[in-house]
Amino acid sequence: MRIMYLAPRFHTNQAAVIKGWHEHGDETMFVVRRMGKLEDHSVEKPVLLPYSRLFQISYSIYTALHRDNEYAHDFDLIYGIPSKTKFKKLVHEFKPDLVILREKSLYSLICYRILRKYRICTIIYNQSPLYVDDKELHRNWIHRLVDSNLPKCRITPVLRKEYSPGSNLIKTENSYFVPFIAEPICSPEKKHWFLNGKIRILEVGKFEKRKNHLLMLNAFEKLLREIPDATLLIVGEVSNNFHEEYLKQVLERINKSKCLKNNVTIKTNVPHNEMNAIYQSSDLYVLPSTGEPAAYSILEAMANSVAAVCSTGNGTASYIEPGITGNIFEDNDENSLVTIMYECVQNREKLIELGKNAYTSICNNYVFNNYYCALNKIKEVNSIK
Repeated sequence: MRIMYLAPRFHTNQAAVIKGWHEHGDETMFVVRRMGKLEDHSVEKPVLLPYSRLFQISYSIYTALHRDNEYAHDFDLIYGIPSKTKFKKLVHEFKPDLVILREKSLYSLICYRILRKYRICTIIYNQSPLYVDDKELHRNWIHRLVDSNLPKCRITPVLRKEYSPGSNLIKTENSYFVPFIAEPICSPEKKHWFLNGKIRILEVGKFEKRKNHLLMLNAFEKLLREIPDATLLIVGEVSNNFHEEYLKQVLERINKSKCLKNNVTIKTNVPHNEMNAIYQSSDLYVLPSTGEPAAYSILEAMANSVAAVCSTGNGTASYIEPGITGNIFEDNDENSLVTIMYECVQNREKLIELGKNAYTSICNNYVFNNYYCALNKIKEVNSIK
């Protein structure tokens, strides 16, 4: 089978999927709008599909007028218009049996019109939750119009927006859960714990406000009062002026505290092919960010036998089994984060057990076969050839 993916960029959460298709004997083409600074293309080199010339001009003007807006460059994610001629050429050359479109956008609408004309099976993929509150189902006419012109079938790796297992939520129509997957990397038998007697905590995230690095530093400073042999490594991307400004704030916060200066290390722009070694040299992974649609890094940590902690506001919080593979703290709650971290690290044997369980969870629930079976079931239910 030939599978084509269309996405804004080649995110690391797609690498295991593409590798899985190849090992299964299938062909893939990953079409993107832009290339990320720290992307790893060792599994597959994406094909860049440029925007139309008219949109490129409009985009340049828009970003120039909004240079003080940190997210101005994301304008293209919603309103970008692909080159129809070049997209048609890619489709003719590759002849895909299945196309998976990323996000509901003008870009996807235009591509789908072309794919529908050629009668090519297409599924929409985004990170909107599978289960939502009843009020969220009553969408306005614009959303309904967009949905009517996109593939009927949607897949998502997110079960719910907030981690609230007891809440009364409703499944969105024609939507299916297809999990993120990760390649098991470091089994517990190969992992070295507590190097030099230290409990090594890792945090990964771009240097931007929503990643909550400052919240993490405050919580970690409190944790050191009870666990003085803990260390924290923060790894993050710095690729624009806004990242640089926030990094300065983080460094200023560290320099104001003697215990933070002695126990916190910062690394920036680490190549993705070096990240597994960093995960393996950690004992606990903590993702303090808020407003996180679906963080993949918790799976990367678990694939390296590292217990993971994230907030209730993370779309992939359900990938963590509290008290078994890691734990979950209340979104944006510093004291809750301190409590959860302390519960994880106060007993070293328990922390090792969490890491072992995390690796087992990846092997049992989040490998390519889980993705492949879920996708095939969807195709059967919807009579997709």
